[in-house]
Amino acid sequence: MDICQIFNRNMERSGSSVFLMVCSMMDYGKRQLLNSERIKEKGDMFRTIIRECLRKGDVYTQYNGAQYLLLLVGTNRENCEAVFRRIRKGVKDQTGSSVEVDFVVSSLGNIRREDDV
Repeated sequence: MDICQIFNRNMERSGSSVFLMVCSMMDYGKRQLLNSERIKEKGDMFRTIIRECLRKGDVYTQYNGAQYLLLLVGTNRENCEAVFRRIRKGVKDQTGSSVEVDFVVSSLGNIRREDDV
């Protein structure tokens, strides 16, 4: 049993939802951050902001230098967008306009493996 199946089974039992969010830090103009020194310099700040914007039951992990994966439990899409707005505001407050953030979010209930189809 994979992680999506476990979450789907628990979501069905409890009636709660789980959303997966990918938060990406980018240069001004939404260009991918390529400079490894700049990624390292801003990465600690990005991690701290994400940690401070999440609720106690939410979890996150670093995917690469400029991206984090967030699991938002027991929420809805609108609240996911509110979390993102807090993250974006925190980054803007810390960096001005030199760094931007973007996100993609999906319900784990909507994620299907190829062999499930």
